[in-house]
Formats: sequence, C-alpha cells, structure tokens
Amino acid sequence: TGRYRLISSVDSILISVTETSEFEYHNQRIRPITYSYQRSGLAKRETEKLEFDWNQRQLIQDGKRSRLDLGTLDKLSLQQKLSEDIALIVRAEQPITDLNYRIADREKRKSYHFRVLAEELIETPLGRLRTIPVERIRDKKNRQDRFWLAIEYEYLLVKAVQRKTEGSL
Repeated sequence: TGRYRLISSVDSILISVTETSEFEYHNQRIRPITYSYQRSGLAKRETEKLEFDWNQRQLIQDGKRSRLDLGTLDKLSLQQKLSEDIALIVRAEQPITDLNYRIADREKRKSYHFRVLAEELIETPLGRLRTIPVERIRDKKNRQDRFWLAIEYEYLLVKAVQRKTEGSL
C-alpha cells in the first residue's frame, strides 16, 4: 500500500485555490486520510480541513466528530476515483452508465451523481485528445458541470466547464 497525495491549484489575478487530498488504498478502494481546501481572492477567504479516522469511523472537522461511512470520499479524491471507474467502464466495454459517490463536504455528506457520455474529440494545448465527457447531475437545474477525461492520459481531467444560470460561465 502506501499514501498518495493529490494537489490541485488555480492561481489567477482574481482568485487562488489549493486543494490537497492524502489517501491510501484499502482493500483496493480509495480511502481518504486528510483533505484541505484554501481559497482567497475577491475579498473572500475560505478554508476547510477534514481528517478521516477510519478506525473510529469518524470524520473530524474543526475538532467536531461525525459518523464516517465506508466508501466516503473527499472532493479531490473523487477525481481519482472517477478516473479509475471510467477506465474500468471503457476497458470492459460496458454501456454508458451513471456513477454515484458519497462525498464529505464540511460537516455534511452529499451524494454526487454523474452521467458518463459518449467519447468526444476535443482540442487542447496538447493537441486533439480523445476524451470521455462526464456530466454531474444536480438537483438544481441552474448549474451544470461537465468534465473531460483524456483516454491517452489514464483518464486525467483535461477540461472542466461549469455553467450557472442561463448558460453563463
């Protein structure tokens, strides 16, 4: 086994966001250990830190403990799990399917639902890439998230688009 660390960061003139997830594989499943989120800019600062205590089956946030169900992911380890699941679906030549995950989001647990779409060729700075687009299915109809995972790059996230109210980005 061993520990793995995913880091995602965005820096622009207006905003800076860094997410970090440490996880391990336990019985061939991703098991988060810690998650942190830091955002600054636009006169707003936001932080989140989560610790996953699998022995006690508790999630710790700001010293508060809450129940932790098996299979719960953080928002960043979800990307790794989604890539792995899409790879399995494509290799097995399974029909396009919906995927569901349980996510720890601060003190809440949320269900994230995704629809896997048909392969799409997109233009990127790396050139044209064969991708599998995935759309997040939300209860709120005023928001749409779509992600493109590159087949040739082990289903790495290469494009993400979020649309809010009336098609604005």
